[in-house]
Amino acid sequence: RLRAGYRDLSLAVLAVAPFSLLLVQPYGGEVLIRAYFFALPAMAFFAAALFFPVPARGVSWGKLILIGLVSLGLMGGFLFSRYGNERIDYFTAQEVDAVRFLYQVAPRGSVLVYGAGFLPLWYKNYEQYAYQPLRASAIRDTNVDTAVAEMVRARQRVDAQDAYLIITRSDRAFVDMFSGFTPGALERLQQALIESGLFEILYRNEDVTVLVLRGG
Repeated sequence: RLRAGYRDLSLAVLAVAPFSLLLVQPYGGEVLIRAYFFALPAMAFFAAALFFPVPARGVSWGKLILIGLVSLGLMGGFLFSRYGNERIDYFTAQEVDAVRFLYQVAPRGSVLVYGAGFLPLWYKNYEQYAYQPLRASAIRDTNVDTAVAEMVRARQRVDAQDAYLIITRSDRAFVDMFSGFTPGALERLQQALIESGLFEILYRNEDVTVLVLRGG
């Protein structure tokens, strides 16, 4: 492009400037994807310029084949770069069934407690329940007292009779992938809560366990 007399300075600035966000605001870990989307139009232009540096009327078969091969390579790489998060972004039928069951049995005004928030909750009757995440220290340290106290406080805060804890496969995956805790932290807390005798297992399948905090 430079040899052909094009400077493209404005596009170069648009392509690079979004990555300055890395120095300013992490956006809860999403800054890379935000910078990516802001930079994408200009980056796409320069990617196309690799094959078409100057306006041209015709395209050779060799160039078309090369573009096709590069596109296939990018598509293959996309599967690995994007779908590494599929463990948390995808909800199984078992997870959806468990949430439906929870909404059916939990009385209006109940407290619904979850691990990290990556589960198929919040899709109906949002205003009828109080939602509460588990405290991170409870998950990290397998601390039953902290988890129970958090649920009791949440129940008292909204004057609720019942508090339910739902732990799903996708939530466990999120904790393992992004929390920095030892893998299996949420599973260990779940087992400790069951063994404490303070909870009743209300529902269980291969991907989900729903516990209800006993009264008192």
